[in-house]
Amino acid sequence: MLAGKDKMYTMQEMAESLHVNKTTVYRYLKKQSIAPATTKSNANLYDATVLQQLKKHFNSRNSSNETKKSASELLIESLQQQVADLKSELADEKKRSDKALQMKDDQINALNKLMDQNQQLLLNTQEENKRLLSLNPPKEKTVRDGNFRESKQSQDEKDNPVENRKSPKKKSFLGKLFGK
Repeated sequence: MLAGKDKMYTMQEMAESLHVNKTTVYRYLKKQSIAPATTKSNANLYDATVLQQLKKHFNSRNSSNETKKSASELLIESLQQQVADLKSELADEKKRSDKALQMKDDQINALNKLMDQNQQLLLNTQEENKRLLSLNPPKEKTVRDGNFRESKQSQDEKDNPVENRKSPKKKSFLGKLFGK
């Protein structure tokens, strides 16, 4: 091989110097329509200018990959921050829910206490009523016992149903108008 810029490189040598795969170099050369300078024993040889062009392309590609990595790292950091924010919001929501549940439990306990007091008052009232009834027994049967006392007026209505039914006299239109 020749020294300096006149040196010729195979695809494998260029790939090794660029730290890429041979097929990657082949695809780039084919895409750019770069023809080999010469062919020696069935191997394509390229000059130093092609190697410089490849170095320029792959170095810019590697630097863009590093930029992409930093962009992806930024995205990851952003997503991690969002996750942290959501976790704190979730913790706040849990605290609020726990506080609301505690308030509801307190309300239920207060209502249960009121119901117990109401039942005790009702039992005391019933016992007092029984005690008072035993001191002063009723003379007549009451409605609660199943017998009903009827008033005199209703008894009279039963005796004379026709007399007690007073049918109003029908008035004519003029009679209603002039009060006759």
